[in-house]
Formats: sequence, C-alpha cells, structure tokens
Amino acid sequence: MPYLPNEIWLDIVAYCDPRDLWLSLRPSNRQLSDCVEQYFRDELLPQTVISLPIALPTYDIRQPMRGKAVFQYTECARGEGQSKDRVSYCFSKTEPWHYQAQFLDRWQGMREKADGRLVDKLRWDIQLIDKTVTVGLKEARIDAAQAVEAEAAPLSFEWKSNMTRFFR
Repeated sequence: MPYLPNEIWLDIVAYCDPRDLWLSLRPSNRQLSDCVEQYFRDELLPQTVISLPIALPTYDIRQPMRGKAVFQYTECARGEGQSKDRVSYCFSKTEPWHYQAQFLDRWQGMREKADGRLVDKLRWDIQLIDKTVTVGLKEARIDAAQAVEAEAAPLSFEWKSNMTRFFR
C-alpha cells in the first residue's frame, strides 16, 4: 500500500462506519491504528453518553422506581497527567431529576468503598451516535482526585478495550 500522511487518513476515516474502523481497519497496521484511535479520541468519544441505570427502594415491589444517572464527556473530564488510554466522564444529571440526591449519596458510598474501583458487574448503557449497548466497563473507577467540591467525582475507564466490547 502506498504511504499516505495521517492527515489524509483522518479525512478518510471521518466518512467510514465507526464499527468497521474499530474492528477492521484499526488492526491493519500501526499507522491506521494511530489514525483511527485519534479520530475516536477527538471526534467520537466527546459524543458518547454513558448512563448507569438505577433503582430506588420502594414499598411497592410491583412498581419499582427506575431511572438513570447520565455521564458526559466534558471539559472537566480532561484530567492532567491522565493516560491517553484512559478517559473520564463527568456526572451530568439523573433522569428523572429528583433521583439526584439519592444517586449522589450512593456514588459517594461507591467511591469510598474499594478505593473508587467499580466492579465489572455494573451494567452501563453506552450511547454512541445512534447505537446504545449495555455493557460492563473494564477498569472503571471513580476519580476522587478530580472531584470538585459539591459535585460528583468523575467516572474514568480504559476506553480502547471498552470500545472493542461496545462493537462486538
């Protein structure tokens, strides 16, 4: 294959299906892998929305109270000294909104437990463009060091292995 500069490859990958890029083009060679990963880091990860389904205790088991906590990639998620293989998402809101106080209490408890590491058994809904997949996040943790007072600590995880899980 003739050599093309990364700038041209980045223009090309912008027109391709993300699943094909990640599972087929990325493993082809080192240059394409770097270009696809850069495209995902710069263009697709900021569009990703991650949510954690939550259920609140209720007295009537026939009508459980269900909602979700939503995390989004924002400026606060770019931690200094953070590996480029690790990405952070900040807590955005709960749906419905009145679950927020209960969720933040639970999130604080989860952070204090097990030094902020989250188990793979937690099932997260990852939404990328028009596709939503429920999957456990590998190497997920709550980053207490990046937390701003009165806000929830951000969620961070190794994004490359989780993108592979998302597309399979």
